Amino acid sequence: MTANLVIWKWAEDLADAKARRKRKLKVSEAAELILHDSGDVLTSPFPQQPLIDAIDAAFPAPEDDRPFVVECYPQRIVVNVTMASRIEVISVIGPLANRLGFNAAEA
Repeated sequence: MTANLVIWKWAEDLADAKARRKRKLKVSEAAELILHDSGDVLTSPFPQQPLIDAIDAAFPAPEDDRPFVVECYPQRIVVNVTMASRIEVISVIGPLANRLGFNAAEA
């Protein structure tokens, strides 16, 4: 079994929390839509390399030896992680994304 951490930047019209509340948009629901390619209207493209570099610094092991896989798409990043390592990995990568101004949620 695996878990997914979805990382994205809100679309310009949803960047404000008030706008998301007005549309009754929950982060968990948005993450599910974004994960399954149905949330492109919710997101904007964003510079992904700074986050990839931060992940590499936090987890210096070769990519093939990590308990997770990072998948990059134009408007999102998906981190697929084993359940055994879920807490350890998500508790590091989620805050890294937040510090860079991105959103991160399990889906």
